[in-house]
Amino acid sequence: MCKGSAITIFVILFTLFLLYYEMDYEIGWLRILSKTSSFIAISTLSMSFVLSIRIRLIEVLFKGLDRAYIVHQILGRSSLFFMLMHPILLAASYGWDKDIMSIYFIPGKSLYHTLGLLSVITVIALVALTICFNYKYDIWLYTHRLMIFALPLAILHSIELGSEMEYEPLQYWVIFVSIVGMISYAYKVLLYNRIGSKSQFTIEGISYRGDITEMSLGPLEKCSDIKPGQFFFVRFPDIGGEMHPFSVSKIDKKQSLRFSIKRSGDYTSEKLLNLNIGDRATLYGPYGMFFEDAHSGQENVYFVAGGIGITPFLAYLNSFDGKGNKNIRLIWTVSNIEEAVYEQELEELQTSIEGFSYEIWLSKINGRLRAKDVFDLYGEDERGNLWVYICGPGNLNHALSADFYSMGIPASNIKVEYFTLK
Repeated sequence: MCKGSAITIFVILFTLFLLYYEMDYEIGWLRILSKTSSFIAISTLSMSFVLSIRIRLIEVLFKGLDRAYIVHQILGRSSLFFMLMHPILLAASYGWDKDIMSIYFIPGKSLYHTLGLLSVITVIALVALTICFNYKYDIWLYTHRLMIFALPLAILHSIELGSEMEYEPLQYWVIFVSIVGMISYAYKVLLYNRIGSKSQFTIEGISYRGDITEMSLGPLEKCSDIKPGQFFFVRFPDIGGEMHPFSVSKIDKKQSLRFSIKRSGDYTSEKLLNLNIGDRATLYGPYGMFFEDAHSGQENVYFVAGGIGITPFLAYLNSFDGKGNKNIRLIWTVSNIEEAVYEQELEELQTSIEGFSYEIWLSKINGRLRAKDVFDLYGEDERGNLWVYICGPGNLNHALSADFYSMGIPASNIKVEYFTLK
């Protein structure tokens, strides 16, 4: 377990410890569960805001910003569940009395009950929009910002109606955690654009390979050291203020960067096509710790890429200095050969890098890639000394990492990069 997850769990458990320390256990188990749900909801919602900020500390604690965002999504959805359970369990504890239920579920009957209900409705609506609907990113972004209103509404509801909040250590702790959450969210929404770590670039080249837009960006100022496997949140002022995460697929000695961007949504399929050479770009970052643990002791390495997940591996191989890994074997799974737009580049890298080889896996012909297929292609190694790096769609990452683990690869030797940062 990473430090970030441990801290998140501690915040939730310490909240419950303070709650149970002074709780009246004579109120019945349904009301105990109801109160437990309310404080878990506040803790998880607060921590989800904290984990959404893009600072180095969060990345280090979770060993990658992508992992922090996964926990952020889990916490957001968990807060919805526990917010729903709180009034339902409370109503059940009163035997589903109609008068009591009208107070809990009908706005306007009681001010502070209404605040709690509005908090629940806000989270339900916004989480449902995120999970159930696929709409334009800018619309999602602006609606998602409304989530901040749910937390102060829930806190006011708890302070005024929760008898447990009369216990000052619990009250101060919950208010502290909530304020940290709200400050974190305010930083992300209001300040990150202005004071976040960023560098100015200009577009030096644009080209197209199949459904991939390649964009070469040159720095206009000295920027942070960039490592293979990292990504940036990129904003192009000429096409609006939206900020999107894109992975670097090549770094040259002058820190010019190549981004390989799959055209898969309205922004990448439409707006990016309006850019021209010479347009400016603001890059926030870099982020990413995919190859942070790569070292010379990893003699036998498998790179497994799914679709556009080839980008960090291209960056690594194009920057490879011949030191460290002795045997690098890459397998790139795509639907059909037309999607393997970097085959020629991989062929050139195979010629220039001693010990590197690659295979292309066509899933429409061969089916879904499994760990056994990788071993069949490359033969058996001592599995305890084999390192596996995986980057692709979420379902591929989960399936293959579990697959390799079940076949004897230690969990510490399996590195996965996720790129769902919405």
